[in-house]
Amino acid sequence: MKDFYKQLLETAENADLPVLSDEYCCELLAWLQVFGGGNEAVTHNAKLITHWRIAQKRLNLFAGERPNAELIELYKSKWKELEPYTKPTPYRNRSKFKCPISIDWQNKEYYPSWCNSIFKKYKLTPPEPI
Repeated sequence: MKDFYKQLLETAENADLPVLSDEYCCELLAWLQVFGGGNEAVTHNAKLITHWRIAQKRLNLFAGERPNAELIELYKSKWKELEPYTKPTPYRNRSKFKCPISIDWQNKEYYPSWCNSIFKKYKLTPPEPI
């Protein structure tokens, strides 16, 4: 079933039928840059990997290639929304995740809404505070 889904999406993309919106592609790549590293659940999620490759192709983010100038600005704005969650505080180990802004951790809605939808779509758990 995984191969069928992957082939279906690739066929649609090759026929210039966008399965994922440009905005979602930018959101997904920004999310991967902030939360994707060092997360085994991300590396084993076939649906996420398929969508990530489509987003990478749409933005033309390959080594030695010039990225899609129209979409790179949208990507940068999405990444800027997540930037506060990447900065460590002086009170914690700098190699671990810690958000420096005051957040109600019990609320579970401390990330942007589009970021929470990515966690839910791929059945991933958001990082907890240290």
